[in-house]
Amino acid sequence: MIDITKAVSYPDFEIIENLVRQILHKFYDSVIPKEHTIYFINKYQTAKAIERQVNKGSSYYILKYKGLNVGYLGLNKESDFLLLDKLYLLEDYRGKKIGKKAVEFTDSFAKKTNFSKIKLIVHKENLATIEFYKRMGYKLLEIIPNHFETGQIIENYEMEKVLTKK
Repeated sequence: MIDITKAVSYPDFEIIENLVRQILHKFYDSVIPKEHTIYFINKYQTAKAIERQVNKGSSYYILKYKGLNVGYLGLNKESDFLLLDKLYLLEDYRGKKIGKKAVEFTDSFAKKTNFSKIKLIVHKENLATIEFYKRMGYKLLEIIPNHFETGQIIENYEMEKVLTKK
């Protein structure tokens, strides 16, 4: 019912870009200027930008529910932690345990790649997502201001999960 498929080809990256364009505007346009969302997508989340990131070591995954592409996940290996860089779902598919499965997948990936910590950044006004990550074992660390070339400054929370060895 829920599948997580690694994005490895340009058509996969195009699927993610399509999801990005459906998902990011719905949330971010209400909390930051729409022009910044457009800038962010064009700089970091087009198929070409995702391809560049994958070629530099990032991993992207397409989240499927009953065979439909409903979200995506992005992971980056940092020096001493795994960064859960992206986890987005189409609004109609939230609450169906897809995010939970993606977080469990991330935990497993971290353990397999010998990371004991996972970090993420979440917009400070994204309260439902912050609560979701808390339920999944993440703790708030600090507020991180994110400065963009457009002059936009966005305040985010850094969150961390320390994995237990089993």
